[in-house]
Amino acid sequence: MIDVISAYYRANQRVLEETPHITVGLLNVLLGVERWGYVKGDRHDPMALEELAANLGVAPTTVSQGMRDLGMVKRGGLPGLDLVNTWENADNHRKKVFGLTTKGSNLMADLRTIFGRS
Repeated sequence: MIDVISAYYRANQRVLEETPHITVGLLNVLLGVERWGYVKGDRHDPMALEELAANLGVAPTTVSQGMRDLGMVKRGGLPGLDLVNTWENADNHRKKVFGLTTKGSNLMADLRTIFGRS
């Protein structure tokens, strides 16, 4: 049986190794993308950012800002964390689709391993 507190500690350390300055709010958005994000090739309809915000219990602007920070480039051309991709929804160009980057997927795989899930 996994010692849950030790697993949370190790998971926290792993996230901080990858992204030393991540906030709890950004981590919340990242975990939401992991849970509800679109994986290219999936047949289901992609979730809108507004739906993700509702699922997370935060404002859509919080998710939108989080996506920029978690993406490749933030506002002003500053480098982002490169954990999340967003792209235009093919069916509705006003909406964004979101999912994990390879770096984000690798981090989530490490967290699953820490918690004994694959």
